Amino acid sequence: MATIKVVDKESVRLVREDLKKYLDMDIDELLSQLTEEQIDELNNENDPDNSCLPPSERCRNQTKKSPTGPLDRKKLLRYLEKLGKEDKDWDEKVPYERGQKRGTQFIAKEQIKLPVSEEDGIELDLPEEYEDALRGATESELIDIAGVLELHSMLTQDQYWDSYRDVLAQEKDATFLGPAKFSLLKIVPDERPNETNFADSLQKLKGNDLKVLNLNNKLDLSESQLLELCEVLKSNTSLQSLSMTYVNATDTIAEKLANVLEDNTMLKVLNVDSNLFTAEKVCDLMKATLKNKTLLELRATNQVIGSKEQFEL
Repeated sequence: MATIKVVDKESVRLVREDLKKYLDMDIDELLSQLTEEQIDELNNENDPDNSCLPPSERCRNQTKKSPTGPLDRKKLLRYLEKLGKEDKDWDEKVPYERGQKRGTQFIAKEQIKLPVSEEDGIELDLPEEYEDALRGATESELIDIAGVLELHSMLTQDQYWDSYRDVLAQEKDATFLGPAKFSLLKIVPDERPNETNFADSLQKLKGNDLKVLNLNNKLDLSESQLLELCEVLKSNTSLQSLSMTYVNATDTIAEKLANVLEDNTMLKVLNVDSNLFTAEKVCDLMKATLKNKTLLELRATNQVIGSKEQFEL
């Protein structure tokens, strides 16, 4: 319930008279009279809901601790994983015992079934041949019709997808009264590792004898190997498609790739998704495409970019 605060006119008049002396004062003069604590308090008064500002600027950074060193992403992930394993779980208020329910139990209310007469039914004005077909249709055929009409609430998930694939409902599923149940888990085999031989591919590039190179998910590549690849690509005249998704490439590699795009005149597709590029280096890659006249596709999504950097992009 909203509360109403009553303020008398005399109090309002006194407040206005007190504020009049500040109207003709200079803003610098006002700020000079404030202490450092008062200035910090004013700086903290930002609107967190102001959508015109990037999220990083809606609240002032109040971290006073100095940096402990450069960011090591792998070391930080290992520390967080170790901390999560060593952290003790919360104590349960009621210990778990097999076969016993804890907490408030749900008791379903008894539903009152209203009598339904034939007059309450919905009449559809259908052509005579449609009515004859529906009267003679089996329940499995009606299930397929419901799937075609996308009546999701009448079907289970298996029934809907069977009708989508134009498969007639099986006898065990050919009913509208069957219980809703989960589908069995479909085991999908793991994706095979990338078996591209980097050394052989590099030799073929030096001999201008390779058109497509796929290095996706090859985490065993070192930064020196990727730098060597970039140097070869500057003078290569055969490679048309290069894919380097998830190889943990850093900004150093992004800078070299930008130089490659400026010099290479044959590359048409470059895919560097899911790496460790910052927004500045992604911008450098985009600017390099302005000088390149042959590149048709550049993909650089899913990088280490914060909301502020996305706003700049």
